[in-house]
Amino acid sequence: MYDRLMSEGPGVPGTDLTEGLEILHKFVTELADLMATKEDYLNSERLFGMSMTSHPDLAAAEKELAVQSEIYAIYAEYVEQVRLWSAILWAELDVSKMEEGTESLLKKLAKMKHFKGVATYEAVVQEITGFGNSLPLMSSLKSPSLRPRHWKSLMEATGAEFDLDPKTFTLGAMFKLHLHNFAE
Repeated sequence: MYDRLMSEGPGVPGTDLTEGLEILHKFVTELADLMATKEDYLNSERLFGMSMTSHPDLAAAEKELAVQSEIYAIYAEYVEQVRLWSAILWAELDVSKMEEGTESLLKKLAKMKHFKGVATYEAVVQEITGFGNSLPLMSSLKSPSLRPRHWKSLMEATGAEFDLDPKTFTLGAMFKLHLHNFAE
């Protein structure tokens, strides 16, 4: 399992974070099953007075999954926060609350500096930082001085079409524009 975890698991560099979260859950479930089986074997070995078999690959897999779980927990929190923000109508948007939420996640990541260099950690930091960098642009787009021609330019730049009706235009529609790619 350990070799497969290192070659196909959620921590493989370049793994899409959303996909990695799903992969993580599968490996955690598989590890739980293997650990239960290991415990059964150890109990049998104790019962018959046999020497205990060590399982270094399972211990290594458990350690790696603990690291990935801790990192992906922050990513899952970020995904949930974005999901909740997505339902907010553009007219009711408070960018400062989003900035606070993003800053809170980045502070949690900063406390995990011991994972610096771990591909997943770096990807999560990059994702959340990119999102945070797009917030000033969203704040600018909230300006009442923005005219329809500005929105038209934005649609052209992002290659997306959207309806600006304040009763239906949500932050989720804005997220689909992937403004973090245009923050500059």
